[in-house]
Amino acid sequence: MELGLRLSQKQTLKLVMTPRLQQALKLLQMPSLELSAHIEQELLTNPLLEIDETAEASTPEPEAPESSEREVSPDDTELDSGRNDLDWSEYFDDGFAYADGGRAEREETEFFERVPVGHATLADNLTEQLHLLDLDEETMRVAEYLIGCLDDQGFLAIPLEEVADELAIDVEAALRALRRVQELEPPGIGARNLPECLLIQLRQRGEAAGLAAAVVEHHFEAFKQKHYQEIAKALKVEASDIQEVAHEIATLNPRPGAQLAREDARYVVPDLVVDKIDDQYVVSLADGSVPRLRVSRQYRDILRSSARNGEAESASGGTTGGATAAGEAAPAASPANARAAAKEEEVKFVTEKLKSANWLIQTIEQRRRTMVKVMEAIVESQIDFFESGPQALKPLTLQDVAERIGMHESTVSRVTTSKYVQTPRGLFPLKYFFSSGLDTESGESVSSKMAMGRIRELIEKEDRKKPLSDQKIAELLRKEGLIVARRTVAKYRERMGILSARLRKEF
Repeated sequence: MELGLRLSQKQTLKLVMTPRLQQALKLLQMPSLELSAHIEQELLTNPLLEIDETAEASTPEPEAPESSEREVSPDDTELDSGRNDLDWSEYFDDGFAYADGGRAEREETEFFERVPVGHATLADNLTEQLHLLDLDEETMRVAEYLIGCLDDQGFLAIPLEEVADELAIDVEAALRALRRVQELEPPGIGARNLPECLLIQLRQRGEAAGLAAAVVEHHFEAFKQKHYQEIAKALKVEASDIQEVAHEIATLNPRPGAQLAREDARYVVPDLVVDKIDDQYVVSLADGSVPRLRVSRQYRDILRSSARNGEAESASGGTTGGATAAGEAAPAASPANARAAAKEEEVKFVTEKLKSANWLIQTIEQRRRTMVKVMEAIVESQIDFFESGPQALKPLTLQDVAERIGMHESTVSRVTTSKYVQTPRGLFPLKYFFSSGLDTESGESVSSKMAMGRIRELIEKEDRKKPLSDQKIAELLRKEGLIVARRTVAKYRERMGILSARLRKEF
């Protein structure tokens, strides 16, 4: 085999992700609230952009011009990048005047910043309770330090020995302070592990010597695996007694600090709305938080005056060019030349910002149209869901929707990511309407979500003393005409967080 260096040519075809194409794809994937924040940032960085308060927030028509309906492609990434003779007037809205840079016809609206309601943290709440106790100064100091070492669930996050070393005290002193912290509310706070957390709660209930405490203290690992018969044999009781203990332990709180360390609720804002109007389902955008944009007219005079100056210079360019060609010296720098150079830089800046603004406006409008088209295709495919409910959900993939609307599958994926739709049947993520299919004996396909719902119903109605195995559930579904394997039932059951038949068994 001969080794050496060679030169060769190879022709390849690849997609070049230009910055503008990347921006278009990023905007397509953004939810409405995130897009609003992005627009606010663009308004700060691009002086040619402004909010169009005269535009009506209407849903884009499904049938749009071809230039707006096509997907973003590398050929579209540089809009008119080669044009120098732009018609600036087409970007401006005649009939909207400015006075000294202010909006003369703008309605004055005062906005108030929404300040979130504050709430006490877990450490604040526990420290306030601690100061109500009659403690000496040293114990108070150690207890306050221990409260600062609790995690959000209320457990001590570091070993007690490390606390003692940090505070230069013995472990017994640290343990005494921890016992006082464990007396605070909610019960179970300050525990070093889950069994201790449950024991603290049982002790405060006055059940420290009961059967539940014995199970937690000596047989917790077996209890987690639901080996009730093994525990019953060790404690010389009936398995049904351990079952009752399990119900009692289930009433305890395994994360006592979570109720005080909770974060503010996060509200879901729909991006689309589906309404039923005259027996027809109509799709509309719910992007009221996304402002309509337009190009500002403040810079019109700069561009028009630049165009007039350019024409004047072109008319006198022949004489100047001849003088230079004859060998005459170039004119010395003058204030007029400096002003002309500054004007040229100004026009160049405005031109770049204008192209960026126009691209952003077109991309946002294309995003609106694409979202409506995708949702309309989903409604057409899942019309039975909107009429009858989740049990009528059909199998649907991203490829199915992409073929229906004539777009790429990746575009549909970006549209449906992190977006929600408000329907007559509730609020759903767009991904909810997509699922794989299962065959039936009649030759039709049903949604995997429908199969999961049926599995849940069978388990909820089963005899707890004789729970249904995965194989039995598969046989029952087959009798109903649904072809599903045992391993598929197990996969769906685990996805729904349902235990196996052995762990669901009661005595």
